[in-house]
Amino acid sequence: MAKVARRNRQLEGQVESLRQPVEEGFVPPTYEDPSIQDAIDTVPQLVAWQYDPDAQDKFARAIEHDELLKVEPAWQNRPLADRLVEVTRRVLAEAAPAPQTQRKDPQAVIAAAPTQSPQQISDFKGGALPNKTEPDYSRMSDEEIIRSLPRM
Repeated sequence: MAKVARRNRQLEGQVESLRQPVEEGFVPPTYEDPSIQDAIDTVPQLVAWQYDPDAQDKFARAIEHDELLKVEPAWQNRPLADRLVEVTRRVLAEAAPAPQTQRKDPQAVIAAAPTQSPQQISDFKGGALPNKTEPDYSRMSDEEIIRSLPRM
């Protein structure tokens, strides 16, 4: 009888250890409408973000982009699968690091700059020669300004 009692207590202890609350793990976002999940399933990168706990920020960003595309006239009548492909492209573009441009040596840029003077009017910005004939009114007195004005 003692053996049975000990075995019973051992089994009760095992059952209690199984009843302890299990720490809740990651639960990916789900959708009641199966057509939405079917559309998401057509874009592998989006599915990967949906089920990866470390990529939930990207999945949330994709949802934000989709909400924006829904109201854009160019995307309103497009299929959901096409919209999700565009959403994924935009999120990937945001996450991509900016291309690194090599900084050029200022002295080398100056040395390589053309030293030839303008040959024709189109060489000037705005397509016209700078007008040096206008007086500098900021350095003139009132009488000089009045004398420089054209007479009618």
